[in-house]
Amino acid sequence: MGAYNFSDNVNEIGNLASGIYKYDFDEDSSLVNPSFVSGWLQNNVGELNISIHNCYSGENPGMGDEEQNIYRQMFLRDFYKKTGRKALMGVSYTSANENGLVTSDWTELREGDSVIRRRALLASPSEKITASRQFSELSREANEELKHLLYKYNISKGEPRQVAGKDSPA
Repeated sequence: MGAYNFSDNVNEIGNLASGIYKYDFDEDSSLVNPSFVSGWLQNNVGELNISIHNCYSGENPGMGDEEQNIYRQMFLRDFYKKTGRKALMGVSYTSANENGLVTSDWTELREGDSVIRRRALLASPSEKITASRQFSELSREANEELKHLLYKYNISKGEPRQVAGKDSPA
């Protein structure tokens, strides 16, 4: 798959989205596409602003490496959490066939001439649960890294600055 590039000289969200797609998902992932990443970042910039007590629109230069790393972890945390939930969709413990594949409680419902058929899912509950746990672990790791980055950022940006006297900036 070719490299996607939504970036230009003034669109920081596009630059960050391209970086996430390229480095965190190796550009060939079927999990996300660059426009999804860019859209999520654009729609959730308020969460970044609240977390770091600063204001970014995503279109004006000024977001530094620290802010981008924080925002990247926010995206990864939320993405992996949602993907973990999606992995569990359709898991049922009520029935399984001899191969351990999940099947529905019923496969066919008839009323008069109408027939409703429900298909069996082709993944075992244990496979789905294992995938969900892996995504949950990735989300937990991203959340831990996010907490660490926010702590470091807010401590460094919150240190008192001398505004007058001998050592104040000119």
